[in-house]
Amino acid sequence: MRDNSGLHGVIPYTISHALVHSFEIILPPLIPLILLSFNISYFQIGLLATAGYFIFGAGQIPAGIIHDRIGGNILVAISIAGASIFSIFLGFSSGLLLFAIFFILMNVFLSIFHPPAFAIVSTRYRKTAGRALGILGTGSTFGLAITPAVVGWLGENYSWNLAFILFGVIGLLTLPSLFTVRHRDERTHTHVDGKLNITGYFVVLILIYVIKGFIYRGTMTFLPAYISSVSTLAMGGFITSLLLVSGGIGQIAGGELVDRINGIVLLGFLLIMDTAFLLLMFWGKMMFITPIFLGMTYFSGQTVINVLISRFVPEHSLGAGYGIAFSIAFMPGSFASALSGYIADTFGLRYIFLVLAVVSSISVILTIILWRKVNGN
Repeated sequence: MRDNSGLHGVIPYTISHALVHSFEIILPPLIPLILLSFNISYFQIGLLATAGYFIFGAGQIPAGIIHDRIGGNILVAISIAGASIFSIFLGFSSGLLLFAIFFILMNVFLSIFHPPAFAIVSTRYRKTAGRALGILGTGSTFGLAITPAVVGWLGENYSWNLAFILFGVIGLLTLPSLFTVRHRDERTHTHVDGKLNITGYFVVLILIYVIKGFIYRGTMTFLPAYISSVSTLAMGGFITSLLLVSGGIGQIAGGELVDRINGIVLLGFLLIMDTAFLLLMFWGKMMFITPIFLGMTYFSGQTVINVLISRFVPEHSLGAGYGIAFSIAFMPGSFASALSGYIADTFGLRYIFLVLAVVSSISVILTIILWRKVNGN
């Protein structure tokens, strides 16, 4: 039985989603301070970020498979608990080796969250998946929107260590909210309409997700540093927070629209806008405003893709479906950190956004291919 009468059941997962991405985004605003603290380069910190974020993607598939077998909230709770503990350990790191180990372990636990949480929500609210997943995403973007600004302020006025400790404590304090949800096994073990070609539609959709993951990682890792290179560290965090606030609005808009209009056409339009805003960032045009629009279109598209996944995958395999989607999206995307760091060291921070715009344009082409497949052209 699915609970479509209200959306209150999404809230605990929304809180947890916020924390997952808060942990994920603590590092970028602190990059200038960590470079000085450990005497390393942009490329080296990019490699460390790549290692952690690669693991963040690699754990998605097993997490999804396990969820399909056991169900329930247990994996979500384990994810938040483990990430919180290792975030606190990160704050007490006295050297680069310990910092690297704890950063990787934090990402191991973060990798568990997405498949079970998205499978639970999209299954429970199958008829209004766009709205439910929009709320799930909106809560996360609004929650993590304050993270760069808070982290930037703490780093500038106190130390980078305090930021990791603070968010770890917050994670442990909010963990009990997950146990307020009475879980019901809602997997119906029925297959989707035979007209849906999972190996065709799903694969193309995943390739688009790979590109979006690449763009996300490159942008979120170095946007704060790009902004602070022409302003202040605090401003870099503030602009990144504004991007995420607008992303929350985009999640709502994308979720509402995809329940009403053709999702693939909507996705194509949003990807075109992503590409245009990335080019504006490269040109340095309205660089304090453009990220706000980029956040809105990017996160709208993310919700649209998550809804399309729920339409292309059987309910009894949704955990694995989301695991594959997030894993394939996050793992290749993780290399964007190292590549972007190399580009920044070699050409300058602004050229990161030129490369990301070129990559984004490929996703537009893939969306056209997906539309043609769906319409039998």
